[in-house]
Amino acid sequence: MEWVFARTESPTRVALEATAGAGTVLGSKIEQLAYLLDNSPSSKRLSVCLDTCHLFASGYDLRSPDGIEKFLRLFKKLIDWGRVDAVHMNDSMFGLGARKDRHAPVGEGEIGWECFKTIMRHPDFASKPLCLETPSGGEGRPNDIVALRKLKVARG
Repeated sequence: MEWVFARTESPTRVALEATAGAGTVLGSKIEQLAYLLDNSPSSKRLSVCLDTCHLFASGYDLRSPDGIEKFLRLFKKLIDWGRVDAVHMNDSMFGLGARKDRHAPVGEGEIGWECFKTIMRHPDFASKPLCLETPSGGEGRPNDIVALRKLKVARG
């Protein structure tokens, strides 16, 4: 990234996505993302992309409003919330802390619907771009259509 940044003057930021923690990949813990943001020579050009499946796979329990609040407190203690440029809304096929990145349709996996309903109504997420990265279910993407309708209703 430093090589690219040294050769461009674009104000575009590169978002570091929270990872599921499989193998030796960095970024599964908020502390790791904070370290990368704090110690990069081009820190001002870096931001964060949160992925609910990855966070859950890394051990952050987002299944309840209390779990989301606990995560937000830790995140904001280490990283300015303004550095979050996107949120990927994905359920997980595997349990909490499994360190596996396998997305399930929103509300149909191990995380469950309460997480996504909470995010849709939470003021901290109101101005953040939210993106589905879910299994499509085939032609016409019925899972996405159903999920989008449910999320719209949850937003109120």
